Amino acid sequence: SAEHLAMSLQSAKAGMTLLKKGPLPFAAGKSVAVIGQIANDTNSMTGNYDGPLCPHGGASCFPSLGEAIAIANKGGSTAIVEGVDVEKGVAAAKAADSVVLVVDNFRDGGGEGHDRYSVALSADQLVLANAVIAANKNTVLVTVNGGLISLDDLAQSAPAILNAGMPGVQGGTAIAETIFGHNNPGGKVRNNAEYMLPSCGCCRTFLLTPCFSVSVAAGNDVPLQHRQRNRFSQHVNDKRSGKKL
Repeated sequence: SAEHLAMSLQSAKAGMTLLKKGPLPFAAGKSVAVIGQIANDTNSMTGNYDGPLCPHGGASCFPSLGEAIAIANKGGSTAIVEGVDVEKGVAAAKAADSVVLVVDNFRDGGGEGHDRYSVALSADQLVLANAVIAANKNTVLVTVNGGLISLDDLAQSAPAILNAGMPGVQGGTAIAETIFGHNNPGGKVRNNAEYMLPSCGCCRTFLLTPCFSVSVAAGNDVPLQHRQRNRFSQHVNDKRSGKKL
């Protein structure tokens, strides 16, 4: 029903967590590139523990992230580059005013019934992410993850970071509305891992806690979430006073 769909969307929007503001929000009406292996895959935002999502199966009756960005980017152009091809990703990033770079662990144990041997991003996604960020500094890194993923050097290099968790079928729309300033990303995360200790790369999920270290780079021992707290609080106050993101 319409009521249930609205509730699903509101839940997804409430879970959006801003980790790094950077150039957000993006202005509509410009060229945007949506890049990543799930850039056009709604199903990857639902986990793997769900029933029928659409009348004919799958999740294609709900907009993917790329499709949702195209809807929100009124008057502009949106290029969707699905996959981890570095050459295609970099070309799209260079041609766009802004970039939505999405990374995930859906295919790497981010669901029910899986053991994870690492909390790091897959190697091909990491290579793509580094190349795209280097090509366009007006980039937001969106993490879609069932379970923790470490950001490693992306925590520093990514201009903006938005954590979406596993937002469900309305995730694309929720992310798009947040990126364009129509939703306050006031969600909270219990923990975040910037760096994976190399010696723990083979640990299983249930050994996660001792296998990562937060903010060990450059002698900074303050978690990313805490470093962003003052700016985030100002952002919330601005929203309450009527200002946009």
